[in-house]
Amino acid sequence: CEIAYTDDQVARVLKVLEKQGVLDDAIIIISADHGDNFGEHGIYSDHVCADEAIHHVPLIVRWPGVTTPGSVCDSMLYNVDLLPTLCEMVGLDAPAHCDGRSFAGHLHGSPAFDRDHLVWGHGLYTLQRAVRTRQHLMIRTYDNYGYTQFDPVALYDMDADPYQTHNLADAQPQQLAAMDHLLCQWEHDQRTKLWSGDDPLMSVLHHRQRTEARFAR
Repeated sequence: CEIAYTDDQVARVLKVLEKQGVLDDAIIIISADHGDNFGEHGIYSDHVCADEAIHHVPLIVRWPGVTTPGSVCDSMLYNVDLLPTLCEMVGLDAPAHCDGRSFAGHLHGSPAFDRDHLVWGHGLYTLQRAVRTRQHLMIRTYDNYGYTQFDPVALYDMDADPYQTHNLADAQPQQLAAMDHLLCQWEHDQRTKLWSGDDPLMSVLHHRQRTEARFAR
C-alpha cells in the first residue's frame, strides 16, 4: 500500500510538470535514506542494523535525452555520490572535500568507475559496520542494542544466502580476514583525511559505555 501511495504521488508531480510544459527539461531522481528489514534477522518493518535490506536503497533517474527508459545499472554506489553527480548534471564543480564520486557517466551509459566493495554503517540502534562485496557481506557489531540475534562478527554469502541466515565467519576465516582488511583500510582512509573529525560511531559507543558503567556501579 505504501509503495502504491508513493507511486500515485510521484505521478501527480509528473503530471503537473507535464502540464506546465517542463517535464522534458526536468531531471527526476527518486532515492531514499534507507530501506527496511522485512524478516531479515527476525526484524520486520524497521531499520536497526547495517545489513543488505537497510542499505540496498532505490535509485531511479529520469534524465531526458540521456538515460534510456528501462535501463539498469548494477554498479555499487553510495548516497554521497549524489552530490557530485548533481553538480556535474547542472555544470557545476563538486566541493573540494567531497567523499562521493559522480556517476553521471553511468547515466550516459559509459561508467567512469566501478567499486568492488562498499562500507556501510549503522549508529542509531545497533552499532555496526559492514563491508559488501559482489558476493559477500561482513557485519561487525559493536553494540547489539538488545538485538541478541547479531553475532559480534558475521559473514554471509549473498549469492547462496541472500537473507543472511548462515554465518560463515568460522567456516571461511580467509574470506573473513579479507573483508576485515577492507574495513580497516576504509577506517584508516577516513581518519587520515585532512577534514576528518571524530568517528561518530565510536562516539556513540563510548557514550553508551559510560552510561552503562554508571548504572552498573
